[in-house]
Amino acid sequence: MSQINITLSLNSQFTKQCTVTMLSCLTNANKGTRYTFYLLTYDLKGSDILFMHTHLDKFDSLQDIIIVRLSKEQYEAIPFVGSFGKETNFRLFIPQLLPHIDKILHLDCDLIVLQDLGQLFNLDIQDKAYAACDEKLKYMWFWNAIKYPYMEKAQKFHNKIGIDIYKQEIHYCNAGVMLINNNYWIQKDYCNRAIKFLNTHKDDPNYLFPDQDAVNWLALQDNIDANCDSRIYLDWKYNISDNIFFECNEKDSLKRKVLARSMGFDTDNLNIKPAIIHYATVPKPWEIKGNNFKIYTMYWDYANQIGWKNEKVSLSKSTKNVKKILKYILPYGIVRYIQKHKL
Repeated sequence: MSQINITLSLNSQFTKQCTVTMLSCLTNANKGTRYTFYLLTYDLKGSDILFMHTHLDKFDSLQDIIIVRLSKEQYEAIPFVGSFGKETNFRLFIPQLLPHIDKILHLDCDLIVLQDLGQLFNLDIQDKAYAACDEKLKYMWFWNAIKYPYMEKAQKFHNKIGIDIYKQEIHYCNAGVMLINNNYWIQKDYCNRAIKFLNTHKDDPNYLFPDQDAVNWLALQDNIDANCDSRIYLDWKYNISDNIFFECNEKDSLKRKVLARSMGFDTDNLNIKPAIIHYATVPKPWEIKGNNFKIYTMYWDYANQIGWKNEKVSLSKSTKNVKKILKYILPYGIVRYIQKHKL
């Protein structure tokens, strides 16, 4: 039997999204795989927990759902950074909250799992900080070809903290799927060092990705101190972001081939079979009207199973969503957005 320990960070408002992620794990588990989910939260309600159990207890692959609450002191120690809530930083407290667990797979709540995760979880990371997908090539693609406005700000901050992606030896990992060596994090005091990093840079307007930048900076410092890489870089199938999946599955597209080649895929036989699809960009499947593309319908195949219908959000009803979408479509994405949503 394969036992897999997974952590997810959430607040009460993300109950449905978290349930969809867990459901996708359980649906695609191999016979003999058992998942234990540790939910890191501060405000999750009893009704939220009941909702999860109602939809997930039927699965033989579910070992347990364990609620792990941050203390008021821990919660208040986390500063607000960028546009993210505090919850994204809860993973930084894993060494304090779950010190008895040697290895943990942390997943964001905006993804779906399409394959059994046993092979990933059983990866040997004994002397490493974590295993994650290296975003360097994707990062460079967005900066050089797509020109997302926020990427310029992010690059300024990364250069400031020594993460220069144009240097061959520098890597930048996406924290949405991270296999964590908890013993290493405890030994290297990752929790306190990361919180200190957040507080040091919290007022920098170019600091956009709080915990992700923190864990990348910590790994970089470890690399410098030990003169070796403290990370393992996962196969891209374990963290295919929605925009990459969409672009790489376009037909007869030069951009598709260039992007795919930059990501290391075979452009002559481009059949991406992701183990995890990460809805890392905006709009999210639940944020925008007209979710008819494959990348969205794949999400709703699972969401519908928990009684969550495609609640299409009108742009006029949500100022917050308008801001997100404007960030997404300007300056490059306006044509892609019109094509994508058939406006």
